Amino acid sequence: MDGFSNSSDIADLFADKFQELYTTVDFDKDELLDICNDLNVFFPDVDSKPLLSVTPTDVLCAIRRLKSGKFDSDSGLSTDHFVNACDELAVHLSML
Repeated sequence: MDGFSNSSDIADLFADKFQELYTTVDFDKDELLDICNDLNVFFPDVDSKPLLSVTPTDVLCAIRRLKSGKFDSDSGLSTDHFVNACDELAVHLSML
């Protein structure tokens, strides 16, 4: 099995690679602001104040409450993927 003794080893390798990849990509706040401004121009009729807003802080609080080592067999995601990710992941998740 390619030198992996169990699925936990594979998950740990994936989590390490994911964290390395995610933290090496630059985050440009000005670029995101430009995207938001473009969306406001393209969709002027959309209310800019959503009924329900999820902030990056909300997402970080939820991530911190996750139990480590839990897996979703359908998607292959682990709570460790979120727990070990950089804080910028919360920004992207809150935008979703």
